[in-house]
Amino acid sequence: MKTTLYYLMLLVLLTNCSKDKKIIKEKLSENNPFNVSLNQLIDYAQVNGDDIVEYVNVTMQNAIIDINDIKAIKTPTFENTFTAFDIVYERLSKANNNAFMLYWASTDSVSRAKGLEYSKKIDSLNTVINSDKELYQQFEAFSVSEDYKKLEGHRKLLVDDILQGFKLSGVTLDDDKLEVFKKLKNDITDLTAQYSINMNTANDVLKLDEKGAEGLPDAIKNTYRTAENTYDIPVINATSGPVMSNAKNEQTRKDFSFKFSNRGADKNLAILDSLVKKRYELAQIMGYSSYAAYNLVPKMAKNPQNVWSFINDLVSKSKSKAIEDVNVLDAEKLAAYASAATPVIAAHGGVFLARGGAYEQLEGPDHTRNVVAQFPSLQAAHDCYHSEGYQAAIKLGEGGFQRSLMIVKTIE
Repeated sequence: MKTTLYYLMLLVLLTNCSKDKKIIKEKLSENNPFNVSLNQLIDYAQVNGDDIVEYVNVTMQNAIIDINDIKAIKTPTFENTFTAFDIVYERLSKANNNAFMLYWASTDSVSRAKGLEYSKKIDSLNTVINSDKELYQQFEAFSVSEDYKKLEGHRKLLVDDILQGFKLSGVTLDDDKLEVFKKLKNDITDLTAQYSINMNTANDVLKLDEKGAEGLPDAIKNTYRTAENTYDIPVINATSGPVMSNAKNEQTRKDFSFKFSNRGADKNLAILDSLVKKRYELAQIMGYSSYAAYNLVPKMAKNPQNVWSFINDLVSKSKSKAIEDVNVLDAEKLAAYASAATPVIAAHGGVFLARGGAYEQLEGPDHTRNVVAQFPSLQAAHDCYHSEGYQAAIKLGEGGFQRSLMIVKTIE
């Protein structure tokens, strides 16, 4: 409901601004961290909720002024229409990215809330702008001009991309369908935002003992140490990097990854169901068989068939290497095992007949590395395997590779 009301307010702003009266643009406060010159770094650590509100509001208000200036142009040209619109789009995109990034990464709860709220406001404004029929008519007028026919390279591509973007935003639909399209877009925005909120407020914790916490930075361990000298690590973006990059315990990384990937799942499964349905409805209104077909039009792949062809080709070309990577999970452990096992095998009279050389798999399960050793007797091979030295070598390789081993008596 809030998104719909805000969308109506923007629509009034876009349609009621006078085309004859020059409106002065807003400027950011001097102390706003976003008030930086081109190529100057933004000090995100100094950004607060009020800074986000002012930054996004000023960006949107100035964008509305620029859009109305474009609509008022008598003779559209590449520079006064498409270049001008591209600048507006870039500034809105930058503001949206900044707001959403702060929602995702800020340690301040107010900044996170404002980041999400004002990212949604920009999404709503973009929906209004991209479905503005009067603005689209300006673009279309240029696209049938002689000047358009003279365009080449990136200039022509920019014009074609903008026109395609407006068409994909429903601008050519009749008024009734366009209103349904806008409602679906705003519903999808709201659902997507709620999905993200559920992930960021899941409050899941990974409980670790000293062994599980091995390798974690001292800052993480000191922050989340409990009275029992265990660790309650919150499963959030801020801890994801430190845990996944530094935890030496494989089970710790596996457990954290699982919890992190499933944050908010209890609430988000229903949201995903609604998103799938609304995206399908939107695609149907636009004349596409699926949301994937609609969404891929402006992208390099263009359609789902090309995506599947790419994936299947990638699988075909990478399968053998993937099998090898699975079979040898840790080359260092394999090397440690081989180094320890070789003298033990030799001590029991074993001689290598094949050791990881070229092979051709004709039947049965494939192994990317094959080793054949000959012993003086079946008993010698049995004793070698059960010896203290060989069992120690096996422990060195544990978790490093997949192996199968058998003892076979030769024909005498």
